[in-house]
Amino acid sequence: MPKRIFRILNSYIVRAGPYRFITKRYFGTNNITLTSRILEIESFRHDVVPQRLPVASCKSILLLAPHQDDEVVGAGGTLALARDAGVEISIVYCTDGQQNDVESEVRRKESQNVCKRLGAKMFELNISNLKPKPEKKDLENLNEIIHTVNPDVILCPWLFDGAPKHRMINHILWLANKLARLPDIEIWGYQVQNTLLPNGFVDITSVADEKRALLECFPSQNVDRHYDHLAMGLAAWNSRLLSKSAAPAFVEIFFTLPARELMKLIDRFYFEDIEITYAGEPTITANLKELHQSITKKEL
Repeated sequence: MPKRIFRILNSYIVRAGPYRFITKRYFGTNNITLTSRILEIESFRHDVVPQRLPVASCKSILLLAPHQDDEVVGAGGTLALARDAGVEISIVYCTDGQQNDVESEVRRKESQNVCKRLGAKMFELNISNLKPKPEKKDLENLNEIIHTVNPDVILCPWLFDGAPKHRMINHILWLANKLARLPDIEIWGYQVQNTLLPNGFVDITSVADEKRALLECFPSQNVDRHYDHLAMGLAAWNSRLLSKSAAPAFVEIFFTLPARELMKLIDRFYFEDIEITYAGEPTITANLKELHQSITKKEL
């Protein structure tokens, strides 16, 4: 297929704010899996030139974490820089984090330690991680947090992240927006499990050791699979976006755009086939269908 078919994203710099992402054309498909695979292709990186994100100029940042450690894997260095700049940080842990071999209280204590190190306010929705069934009260709680914190920026997993529970966070954010419209602010989609097509980045080299220390605050997650090692490897690989330098560097990357544009993309790609969106997670699929219908009065 001609490369031009895949050029759906046109971007521009706004003097009054950070780098923004405006969708002009799509891939000609609503299939979320196909779209995510296309965006991972390295050759398309040159279609969009990532810009440095103005972390220090923010007054308040709110991060939505599907699980306890996702916030550090995707944006630990960015949060550390924000803390050092005096930015108010709030973190919402959306699931209780419980696993078959790890109790939720263990993960809560680990996340409390991280929030203490970051000077962050900690919020919890406590959606079950083993049997996720978000309810209308969770959307109302999320709306209350957002409008109370009144952040300049919301950080959440990239909308094409492959993990179903990570996509669930974007879906409940979309539903929360249906109940009470989000402020006209920036959304920065952070990287967890996918290679995303970034239009924004943060050089975290100066706080790389702090990011590693934050990752090590989650020993329950670094037993069989060392996410601390994997996350630092991602940040090292992302440094290819910087100008050439002899010194090792670390970078966190983001898909940034106004909230209203994120809502449009979620609408287009998540709901065409909800079975594909939450492939491999029939419980999430069924429960999100039910919640979606109760809020929108439309079936998926």
